[in-house]
Amino acid sequence: MKNIKLLFFSLVVIVLSDCSSTKPDQGSQGAPTDRDQRFGPPQRGGNGPGQGPGGPGAGGASRNNPEADNQGGNTFFINLDGSDCNVDIEAKLGVSSVYTEIIDEKNQLRKITINSIADHQVGEFPNPGNPNTIKVSKGTFNIPLNPKVATKTTSAQGFDSGVLFSGVSIDPFTAEMFIGSTGQMNPRYNITTLTSTENLGLDCNNAHVQPTGKYHYHGTPSALVDDEGIDGSEMVKIGYASDGFPIYYKYGYNSEGELVEHQSGYKLKEGDRGGDGVTAPDGPHNGRYFSDYKYDQNLSELDACNGRWGKTPESANEYYYVVTDNFPSVPLCFSGTPNNELRKGGGRNGGQRPQRGAGGPPPRRGGNHDETEPINKL
Repeated sequence: MKNIKLLFFSLVVIVLSDCSSTKPDQGSQGAPTDRDQRFGPPQRGGNGPGQGPGGPGAGGASRNNPEADNQGGNTFFINLDGSDCNVDIEAKLGVSSVYTEIIDEKNQLRKITINSIADHQVGEFPNPGNPNTIKVSKGTFNIPLNPKVATKTTSAQGFDSGVLFSGVSIDPFTAEMFIGSTGQMNPRYNITTLTSTENLGLDCNNAHVQPTGKYHYHGTPSALVDDEGIDGSEMVKIGYASDGFPIYYKYGYNSEGELVEHQSGYKLKEGDRGGDGVTAPDGPHNGRYFSDYKYDQNLSELDACNGRWGKTPESANEYYYVVTDNFPSVPLCFSGTPNNELRKGGGRNGGQRPQRGAGGPPPRRGGNHDETEPINKL
């Protein structure tokens, strides 16, 4: 990565001294289908259609927006044009990006420290969809050094799901929920950032800023991808998930050993949501809410957590996650066991316990799984 202050070359390593489970499928689900048929093509540049000003950004407000709920078609939107970002945030703040690792052999932990200042270009903040200013936001991730696949997946809701070598973490979910005309919030319907129906002020990295000043990703970090020159000629590791497994950007070897672009197995549900528009949203499953999607293992070699077993530059066969350019882009759940210290709010999940994950038990090697929900209903 830029300045390689991480990775394996200038990694800070301190050796201090001294979960068996089933393993996800290593590629029996079949080849991905054309993403245009499932999500619409990833869009490049600017705010998506309908992403006008007026959103509160990452402030945790909920929405009463019948027009958006009832909008037809596929509203999935992701920015893949890194040139849309033109702010050198390190120079602007006079602060260097921080990503360091300490290897704790005794406790079998990889201790990662970041300051949430990206080592690549970012967008302008505040902006019409996000009123917040980027500030130093230090974070420590104590993740398993040798992660194991758990017997069940765990939702990433309530966690930072990963940390990238850029010094910035991944936070896939939002604090934006459906709120009806009565003012009552329904947390079963969590609004995704990757939709043209909502302007949450994402920049070209599909990232924005929390009220605390913490800059974080919700999808493909396009400026980082451009800086690294990731072009599909090799697999490129970009970080670690909070359960310890590595994260790669979209290119990986398929079950035949060919280097391909991976896509997730999520697709929009058919028909309408079935809500009354007051206590729950009505209208078609258009991609405004996470629950508008379902996972279909026949569409991808990636499991419901956007992970798979396969060859990497570091192993003949290991489990790893993939950041894709289609929904959900980043992992929504963990196949391993995340450190509970990484729950938000001092070990609390927004006042609720973390939900069990997207696909139930991780797919076993060669196993088959039915279509599953991306997240369990709260």
